[in-house]
Amino acid sequence: MNWRASLRLGTLYVTQHHRERNADVVLMLDTLAQVGTPLFTTLDAGVRAASSLAAAYLARKDRVGLVIYGGLIDWVRPGSGRSHHHRLADSLLRADVVFTYVAKDLKLVPPRVLPARAFVIALTPLLDRRFTQAVLDLIARGFDVAVLVVSPVDLVRASLGPAPIDQLACRLWTLERRARLADLRRHGLPVVEWDPATSLEAAVAGLDRRRHRAVLTR
Repeated sequence: MNWRASLRLGTLYVTQHHRERNADVVLMLDTLAQVGTPLFTTLDAGVRAASSLAAAYLARKDRVGLVIYGGLIDWVRPGSGRSHHHRLADSLLRADVVFTYVAKDLKLVPPRVLPARAFVIALTPLLDRRFTQAVLDLIARGFDVAVLVVSPVDLVRASLGPAPIDQLACRLWTLERRARLADLRRHGLPVVEWDPATSLEAAVAGLDRRRHRAVLTR
């Protein structure tokens, strides 16, 4: 604050501004398992959602990073700009399910990829409990995490016939998944389930509201 100039001009005059710090957003994509049809799987939906989220956050001038968590771990450190969007898109296009029994440790990911104050959005169909544990580990390490669940039930139901036994199996699966989502929310995680046949924007809006409530209750 320049007090001499303020007195002369009769109003507050600032000669130096603190540069506003944009957020670090890290998208964490689950590639441990997938279900669906050969034409469209939960991983395809997750990749599309991650690409849309990356574009939206980059448009807000945030720095966006990517962690692909599965049989192999790949990452892109947070950055901004059009060329960085291309790097994220290239990594997402290479994302694939690689079978493994080994649970990968996110501590192997360099700190520059997962900055301490990053907002992590985990995109997952919740088919493998190792990904759930990885998310809980991030929470224990103090990260701000939200979970966007790519619903596998509707994708599987679309590939099944109208047989009553198949529809009953889907209803039971839905109940089991609701219990898992409730368990995640009991850990304080903002969680939203997204049907890939519906608007991603509406799901993300719900995720933002849940995250805001979670922050207020901490």
